[in-house]
Order: sequence, then C-alpha cells, then structure tokens
Amino acid sequence: MRTLVKFACVIAAATFAATQANATVYFSDTFTYTDGPITNVSGGVWNGFSGTSPVNVSNGEAIVSQALTQDVAAQLTGSPHSNDVLYAKFEFNFSVVPGISNATSQFFFFKDSGASSFMGRVFGVGTNGPGIFRLGMNATAGGSPTHIFPTDRTTGTWYTGVLKVDQTAVASDKVTLWVNPTLETDPSVSATGTLANLAISTVALRQATTEGIVNIDNLVVGDSFAAVIPEPSTMLLVGGGLVGLLASRRRRRS
Repeated sequence: MRTLVKFACVIAAATFAATQANATVYFSDTFTYTDGPITNVSGGVWNGFSGTSPVNVSNGEAIVSQALTQDVAAQLTGSPHSNDVLYAKFEFNFSVVPGISNATSQFFFFKDSGASSFMGRVFGVGTNGPGIFRLGMNATAGGSPTHIFPTDRTTGTWYTGVLKVDQTAVASDKVTLWVNPTLETDPSVSATGTLANLAISTVALRQATTEGIVNIDNLVVGDSFAAVIPEPSTMLLVGGGLVGLLASRRRRRS
C-alpha cells in the first residue's frame, strides 16, 4: 500500500509540473533509496552536519530516532532564501511517542549553511497518555515549542504536516503549521518571531533525546502551498488515473 501511495506521489508531482505553472519546487524526496544510513544511500542528497550515529532509511522512509544523534540536511535549489516565503510538506508517522519537548528535540526545520542557525522548528509533543501526541512548533531561534496544534494524534498513523516560514517582514518573521490540510485556509497555528533574517539553504532532520521515533516520507519544499499540496481537483485527476492504471493492470493479468 505504501508503494502505491509513493507511486501516486510521483504522478502528482508530474501533474504539478503541468498544472501549477506559477508554483516552484525547491526540493522533493520520496526516500526510495536502498536501506541504510541516509548519508550513504542517498548519493549525496543528504549530508550530516552534527552528530555521528546516522539517520537511517528503511522501506523507503527516513527514520528519525531519539536513540541516535546524527542530524542531516538537504540542499534547496535557488539558495539562499532570504526575504522569501517557504513551504514544506512532509508525511510523518510516530512509532514511539515523543516525550515532553525541550529546546533540542525538534525533528524537522529549515536552516542556513551552518550547523546551528535554524528556523521553523517542528516538534512532537507527548500529551495525554500512551500513544498520544500533538505537533508543535516555534518561530524563535531556539527554545521549546511555543504553539501546539490542538488535536491529539496517535502513534502508528500517517499524517501530513505543512510548515510555512515567511521572512518577507524581517522584524516579525512568521511561522505557520498545518496538520492534514487540503487548503491553505484550513485550521493552522502561527507564531511570530523576532529573528534576524536567515539565509535558508537547506531542509533538515534532527535526532535528539525525548523526540520519540518518527518515520518521514514524501517531503516537498516549495514557494507556495500549491507547490507542496495538490489542489483537490488535481487529486481527483490523479485518483482517476490510478483507477484506470489498476484496471488496465488487472485486464493484462486476466
């Protein structure tokens, strides 16, 4: 089933190119590498910038674990992105619930070319009992999550997160987080920071204590919501194409 979902994402990406003429994608990854350390199997797409024990790929998914220490980043095209608006979409599935988040337990964020300047940190936050968590974020240079999406999530379930970083107003950078959105007007949480403008050049995954274990898949970074999330009409076209493809495959097998 995950293979079919990945195939749908490939078709959707091709559809984006045809239908979203004004949207720009700066990076995308479906993690369809062989199993192993991501810095080894990705062919240089992902590189470590802190820590040693690696982020691993398994069954076409990146596994970010509180038991390991390496942080990795991938280069965005068109870098650096200063005074820009960036969106990132990622699918995530926690197998181990995160603990109470601290200033180092983010698992996803944007950063510059260095090893310590981050923006738009995303955290899993343990809340109301075993297997229950929420997603949180902040818009500051560090610290624990300041804003938490107010819906419980469960381990073992795939969700879609969308992160927006708006640096067009340098004195009041704005970070916004959605979970399972269809439209940009869907419910979200936003935070305003007082950061110096950051020359964003990479998207990053971090491994740290208390963050649980989370699988990441189908990552897209772009300049708009439409660049990372297909419009409902696009998804209908993709779904129709998949139904036709599956029907054709069944006919050939019969």
